[in-house]
Amino acid sequence: MAIGDAGQLSRVARLLHVTQSALSKALAKIERSIGEPAFERTGAGLVPNRRGATLIRAARAALAELERAGDELERQARAQDRTLAVGAVPLYGDPLVIVAAPGHPLARRIRAGWGDCVEHPWVLPPPGHPTRIAFERALRRAGLASPGHVIGVLSNNLVIGLLAHSHALSLVPQRHARALAQSGLMQIVAAPLAASLGLSMEVTAFVQSGRADAADARSMLERLREAAGPRNGLADLEQATAAPEAATALRADA
Repeated sequence: MAIGDAGQLSRVARLLHVTQSALSKALAKIERSIGEPAFERTGAGLVPNRRGATLIRAARAALAELERAGDELERQARAQDRTLAVGAVPLYGDPLVIVAAPGHPLARRIRAGWGDCVEHPWVLPPPGHPTRIAFERALRRAGLASPGHVIGVLSNNLVIGLLAHSHALSLVPQRHARALAQSGLMQIVAAPLAASLGLSMEVTAFVQSGRADAADARSMLERLREAAGPRNGLADLEQATAAPEAATALRADA
């Protein structure tokens, strides 16, 4: 889609923070898979042909469907909240951390500020998703500009794939980020900055209304809390929040 919009590989490469050669290889792979070129090479740049236009329409439709799915999930979540609010029992809050692919330029900067992060593309849930709303509100409270280039994605696998082939950043729950880091798929970056934003994903258990104090329900909730670990192992970010430099990390280079 980006090639169809921009018309030039060099411009798309700068936008996605990838090399032009890597982008050319990706395009060549797509064209090999369909058996013919997807774009016509003209003096004005790359122009999608019939096959290319079909692929672009399909990609736009897929992204639109993901956004519709996100809206539907949000509506379902609101309906569940209204129906089961009495039976909702918070277990713990899992802080959201900033992640990138291993080898990302920010991985070498311990005190990266928002001025460093906002220059890169971001992969976030679609507009209207609770995480996206909370992120944008946190930026407004801190007086910071929103990222200029955001890709709306809900699929975890797609997030990992996009980050692996670009310099994009994303927000994921800390427990998930640590598991991905151990697998070598992602790296947590700008930890003091993430701590200063104070974003978290509340992990909640739902029990039948009026049974939260029942012995079997209490036993299950205790087992879930034990499995989650002591305070979800949040010592890292709590220390970062308390550190003096964390208070100024948001505005560094902003």
